[in-house]
Amino acid sequence: MKVRPFASLATPMPPVRKAASQPVDSLGSSVPMDEARRQLLGQPEKKPDPLKGKLLFEMEGVRSLPWRSPAEQLVLGVVKQGLSPFEGQVESRPAHGNPLWSVQVKGKLSSQPVGYKDQVLVALADPHHLVSLDPATGAQRWDARNILAPLVLTGERLFARTYEQEVVCLNPASGGRCWTAKPPGVPLEMTTIGDKVLAGSRISYQTGEGALTVYDARTGTKKWESSAYGARFAADDRHAFLAGDREGPLRMFDLESGQEVKTFDLSGRFFRPLLVDGDTLYLSCMRAGVSADLVAVDINTGQERWTARGKDSPDAMVKGEDGNLYVTERGYNGSGAVACYQPGGEVLWRGYVGSNPKMSVYPDGTVLTLNDFGHLRAFSAPNAEEAKKVAEASGPLVFDFDDLVQVGDFELEKQE
Repeated sequence: MKVRPFASLATPMPPVRKAASQPVDSLGSSVPMDEARRQLLGQPEKKPDPLKGKLLFEMEGVRSLPWRSPAEQLVLGVVKQGLSPFEGQVESRPAHGNPLWSVQVKGKLSSQPVGYKDQVLVALADPHHLVSLDPATGAQRWDARNILAPLVLTGERLFARTYEQEVVCLNPASGGRCWTAKPPGVPLEMTTIGDKVLAGSRISYQTGEGALTVYDARTGTKKWESSAYGARFAADDRHAFLAGDREGPLRMFDLESGQEVKTFDLSGRFFRPLLVDGDTLYLSCMRAGVSADLVAVDINTGQERWTARGKDSPDAMVKGEDGNLYVTERGYNGSGAVACYQPGGEVLWRGYVGSNPKMSVYPDGTVLTLNDFGHLRAFSAPNAEEAKKVAEASGPLVFDFDDLVQVGDFELEKQE
């Protein structure tokens, strides 16, 4: 591994210094070392790869994935020297250059900020509370105590959890509570579909026991509940999918009534539903080795459409505006990656970004990733049409960060 300094949070990556004995061409101009080596070896000129992801910027010392404002500012929590363990810093900044504003807060940013109309909502830990900030100035508008991530915003309501492990509904305009409900465990996963709030809870870390609870979003009334393995689930406006236990089965429920519709007889164990898209369910499951497979299942027939295996295990999935599937992958040895799949299962690219990556995919194709070391990286996705043509001609391609593949103080290996 090569030890390399990492860029500061306030400035873009510094240029690489040229060696003192930089080669020169026939006109006396300096020639980059890579170009000089290519000329010496008689290699053909390297043409730009249309599928190569473009690294836009990177930062270190970041607490959470940022919220990107309509003005292209990033609101994020950062690590600052000299602050006590109970203090944090929230900044609004462009991708490069100095912050637009920076405010000191009590607590550390614990989840991705959420934008709501003319404010940005930031969940803080130690102590746990939720603050509303003006995205233009950073001025605080209101503060709601005892609120934890995750934050789920829909319409005129905000859903989160409390320190007492309740599901709470807040008015995002004022921070006032509308209702609270107590699930059977710790609500770790949450989403809203129509007039329903779905909360996946972890009951026991020893046995993996969990539950899915569905509430009326307006009143907090519990509509139905089912036991599950862990807190992970996937759902659309018709069905909810969750695993029964470590060995399966994978079960499908009617979202309105809570009745179990069918089970899926799939090989493997440790099923983890990731995403429902039309009549296809995407999930990860362990079959062999130390990493899980990514599996696409037809929810009507229960048959597998395709299976893909990467170096690490699929952990979360987002469907992009381009129709491709963006997947975060976690390894047992602390590795992590972000991969882009076509709906048919072909890998377009894969970028290794470090331990336990989190991801945001924006409509313009920008992908933000954050790992456990606090390193934020933004890059643009390859062109989908060009990627499809080359993938059909030469098989799956691998995303290449080239010499900018960095996490922490070491250079990551590149997949060949």
